[in-house]
Amino acid sequence: MKKFVIRLFIFLIPISGFIAAWEYGLSRMPDSYSMKREHLESLAPKIEVLVLGPSHSLRGVDPDCFSMKGYNVANIQQSIYYDTRITLKYLDKMTSLKVVLIDISYPSFWFQVHTCDEPFRDYFYAREWGIRYPSIKWYDIHLYSKILAYGNEKAWNFALSGFSTDLERGYQENGWAIGGKKGPLNDSAGYNLAKAHEKEMKQENFADNISDLKIFIGELKKRNIEPVFFIAPYNHFYNKYLDKNRMKTIDSAINGLCSIYSCRKYDYHTDSRFTDEDFREVTHLNKDGAIKFSKILNDEILKNYNSPLLK
Repeated sequence: MKKFVIRLFIFLIPISGFIAAWEYGLSRMPDSYSMKREHLESLAPKIEVLVLGPSHSLRGVDPDCFSMKGYNVANIQQSIYYDTRITLKYLDKMTSLKVVLIDISYPSFWFQVHTCDEPFRDYFYAREWGIRYPSIKWYDIHLYSKILAYGNEKAWNFALSGFSTDLERGYQENGWAIGGKKGPLNDSAGYNLAKAHEKEMKQENFADNISDLKIFIGELKKRNIEPVFFIAPYNHFYNKYLDKNRMKTIDSAINGLCSIYSCRKYDYHTDSRFTDEDFREVTHLNKDGAIKFSKILNDEILKNYNSPLLK
């Protein structure tokens, strides 16, 4: 028995060393979560406009086009749960904050990260932002292992790249992410993405998201900070496949919140000012489209909140 234990220990030494090196390599790779947290913390006292939402606003809103000092805290598949909690966590530090732009996408009210196709993102919010979704317990080993958090296949591909994959590609210091993978602009792409989004939309998430927004908006109002809802532009190939009843529910839910809390809503999802030339795929604007949209947000929303640009 003693010999067996010794042999097992000797056998495990190189395996443990390999896993430790693998974990270390992954931990050294900067990602959008750590980058956004660091930039938000450094800019917090100067921020006058905060942009929330998923990838539509991440890719589609450049705060440098604003006449007020802005930061874009949106991220890929970021849910209302994380939008609200990140903001509330840093409210005391954002002493100049006047406006919060809340991007509501087609899936938003029915979406949580753990119900999407990349649930590993929950663990990065816990690790980097210190915000843990209630269903994730403190003893969940995925919180402490990036191999498990990413999943073996993704983590292995990072290792094969020499841990040189740029997870921050295109991200700017103001939180905006330029570019991204291009996709087809056609009927099939619009249909497939709309259906994929609907698979991630769970009815049980709706009430929680509405509740989170009520608490969130109430806190903003107490501090004289204006919440403003907006829906980003979508390409017509995507719009044609959106469920009309769900869109009515989105409209009704936002209108209800605006009625209760006296806030505003701006819907650009079918805005005719945006053509195929403004999109890199059916739900995301390209660089030029993002600058165009950001200027529209400034001219049509932020002009109502007269404040000089903070240098």
